[in-house]
Amino acid sequence: MKGYEHNPLRSRAFRLKETGDGFISAVGYPFLPIDSSSLADGAVSTALIMFEAFNLEVRKFNYSRPIKGAMGLAYNSVQGTFQSGGIQSYDLFGDSLIQAAKYEELRKQPAFWKIFSDHA
Repeated sequence: MKGYEHNPLRSRAFRLKETGDGFISAVGYPFLPIDSSSLADGAVSTALIMFEAFNLEVRKFNYSRPIKGAMGLAYNSVQGTFQSGGIQSYDLFGDSLIQAAKYEELRKQPAFWKIFSDHA
């Protein structure tokens, strides 16, 4: 929720769903982006900030071997549903979320993970 503003509703990203050891976030929906750059630029900027935060936390534990993270960015349209009262929840669906979920699954495949790791 870094960069969150209440009026109008703006946020750098919105966490939609946790998926085991990862999560899926949306940039630009349901909240407006916090800056006027393109949504793609905002997503890349947010990803880099998340990696910086991840690496900062990992360094605190002084692990004996490298701890790595992976991130995939998918760009396409989404559709959503919203509750009109009570606890607010948002449900998004669309091609970009399907693509993001597939990136998540690729990360769990040893052959692909080796290729990703070799190029990281």
